[in-house]
Amino acid sequence: FCLSRGLGDVYKRQVSTQSTGAFLNTIKSMGCIGIKPSSPVEAEIQVAVVGREASGKSTVVKQLRILHGENPFSELELSNFKRLVRDNLYRGLHDLVEVVGLDNMERKSSKQFAKFLSQTVEEDFKIDKDTAASISSLWEDGCVKSYLKSHHKIDSEFNIEYFIGRLTAVLQEDYEPNELDILMARQKTTGLHACTFTTDSPRALWKFVDAGGQRSELRKWTFAFEESKAIIFTVALDEFDTPSRYAKNKTSIEESLELFETVVDNESDNKVVLLFLNKMDLFKTKIKDLKKTFPRFKGETLDDAIDFMAKMYLEMPKTSRPVFVYPTCALDKVNMADIFDQVMNVIIKERIVSSKF
Repeated sequence: FCLSRGLGDVYKRQVSTQSTGAFLNTIKSMGCIGIKPSSPVEAEIQVAVVGREASGKSTVVKQLRILHGENPFSELELSNFKRLVRDNLYRGLHDLVEVVGLDNMERKSSKQFAKFLSQTVEEDFKIDKDTAASISSLWEDGCVKSYLKSHHKIDSEFNIEYFIGRLTAVLQEDYEPNELDILMARQKTTGLHACTFTTDSPRALWKFVDAGGQRSELRKWTFAFEESKAIIFTVALDEFDTPSRYAKNKTSIEESLELFETVVDNESDNKVVLLFLNKMDLFKTKIKDLKKTFPRFKGETLDDAIDFMAKMYLEMPKTSRPVFVYPTCALDKVNMADIFDQVMNVIIKERIVSSKF
């Protein structure tokens, strides 16, 4: 569904009943836009994809490449992803040891491996059968199981739980990262990175620009906004109770809310604004904790929680402009294919209606 915010803070659900191609053909037949028959594309549309770090925006763009490219990643990129998977394992294991605590480990072998990790630099970390056995033993340690029971997941941005489950595959000499490995592999985005593809109905050239979400990268967002006709702002919904890395007495979601307000109020003129409430797979496991962070939340269901979080964001900007909201799981290929169809449909309709192509 799509939640939109209009005048008077009125919220409504909108369902698209007409395809983008059919809509564009209707508009062209009305003479609202003029496109030369010889033009290779009917429109060139740039979309800025922004959001706080670890919100999943780069995963969104990688999913776009998978959905719209016959061979979405080059041999060099696949080789880099293979290295990145091992890098994520190394860094994730460090996070695991840090949050659980060396002194709390029950197995002698776990403590020995943890000490080995602390003394090993990333370049010397090799994943062989012995290392895999040590990782598996650490994962089965009683203190790790106790931590997972009370915290639901390891507090790590490197998807350590997933990659430990992929150890057997990663060990193989002919290992090649699959689509989910690529989507799960975490690498901080610096600078601007574009994903470009064309669609046939309408014949449009799309350019999605991924901008880094670390504080040091925020000043570069301006360059992503300059030529963009739309902005996708991504949110890690599951971080509603995660402490900020940058500011005391703030959560990650509070920082995200402030960023969203700034983007909409200062950068959204003549642009379509879309809000991705991302990481729904993780958020739905934490709904019962939502009331602890936000006592005013009185709902019970996932839909209640989504509506509550959506309204928090939509109430932030001072400008009263439409914002289209989509609950997303960037890892879910089927879900994202449907979302992207809706998003491109909305962008084209909004731009045509406002005559901004």
